[in-house]
Amino acid sequence: DHYKKARVTAESGLIVREGGSVESGSVGTVGTNEDLIVVGQEGDYVKVVYGSDYSTGYILSTGVELTGDWVKKDEVHAQIKRIAAQKAEEARRAAAAAAASSSAVSGGSAPSIKYTPSASGGGQSIVGSAMKYLGVRYVWGGTSPSGFDCSGLVQYVCRANGISVPRTAAAQYSAGRKISRSELCAGDLVFFSSGRGISHVGIYVGNGNMIHAPQTGDVVKISSINTSYRISHYAGAVRVTK
Repeated sequence: DHYKKARVTAESGLIVREGGSVESGSVGTVGTNEDLIVVGQEGDYVKVVYGSDYSTGYILSTGVELTGDWVKKDEVHAQIKRIAAQKAEEARRAAAAAAASSSAVSGGSAPSIKYTPSASGGGQSIVGSAMKYLGVRYVWGGTSPSGFDCSGLVQYVCRANGISVPRTAAAQYSAGRKISRSELCAGDLVFFSSGRGISHVGIYVGNGNMIHAPQTGDVVKISSINTSYRISHYAGAVRVTK
């Protein structure tokens, strides 16, 4: 019912990785004496929750030591869910502001905005459906609100909006019209590659963020697509709305 607390002891801090191996991409760093919550282990790496926004990632276990303190698992997951909801609301407000700006332009011409909501409203409907599942746990192969993997979430949400897409992320990449990064709208599907083909998919929500089911031990949440790791592994985007 509890997770252990730990503290970074490495003098130069540690790289936080997306997975439990040196081959996994960097998603951030933690500094010396920074407090962490250990939620799992994978080989030489421990999975931790860190920072004020309760981010998750993997760091070398040799660079941390347990403090002897504990924290309730329910409290940690409640915080993750609260922060995810807060980010979702910020993304919703940003998309609404972009829509208002677009409608206010005289002559019917839209301004040049890098990230805009879908003009048809279908994209916003997809995002709205996906937001209902913030905090749902990641389950490999999961395709329902009892647990989702990345492509399972996308398929379920699209189906709820009358859109049929394939089951896997790789197949979903061929399910709609390819668009450039600068064309991204709310509801578009964004894809990432591990170097061996498409490995992850999320739903773009606006303002440089996506909602997705990240990995085992995590939950459906809002994440930036503009981290160094996501930028280097970005594979493209697809629009499944009309």
